Amino acid sequence: MKIILTKDVPNLGQKGKVAEVKFGFGKNWLIPQGLAILATPSVLKQIEYKQSKLKEALEEKLKQFSGTIEKIKKTVLVIIAKVTEKDNLYSHITAKNIKDELKKQHKIEINEKQIKILDEIKHTGEYKVILELASDLTQELSVKIDKELNKKEDKKKKTINQKTVKKTA
Repeated sequence: MKIILTKDVPNLGQKGKVAEVKFGFGKNWLIPQGLAILATPSVLKQIEYKQSKLKEALEEKLKQFSGTIEKIKKTVLVIIAKVTEKDNLYSHITAKNIKDELKKQHKIEINEKQIKILDEIKHTGEYKVILELASDLTQELSVKIDKELNKKEDKKKKTINQKTVKKTA
């Protein structure tokens, strides 16, 4: 019996696969559970048509996101955050923080749900984040976390810079 899987089935295949199974297994288990449908010629034509449309849609998305992908490849997102003396962040960096900074610094708009943080960001340093632009289209983004200078450190740096400017003048 030929069937088309409507969901992923362990040891049988993934959604959309045409599989040959024993009659009883297909009729008594797969079809009633909603895991498969009977593979008739008309259904096979419909699936072939849908797959061609999906392929066209994916190519369109690739064209649409190609500029964004190139921009992201060249981007290192720098986020300034308040830290403790041991360079631990007071609050970890979330997908919302990354989304806001991408929009502010590079004018790239992306949904929070499309941002996958691989390691929890709790310290200063460089991290890798995955941006899921479409279902089959992902891009890695480098995120650098720097510490925010407090007022004392800022004043020290300004006075040091002023002294070096006076010496060179």
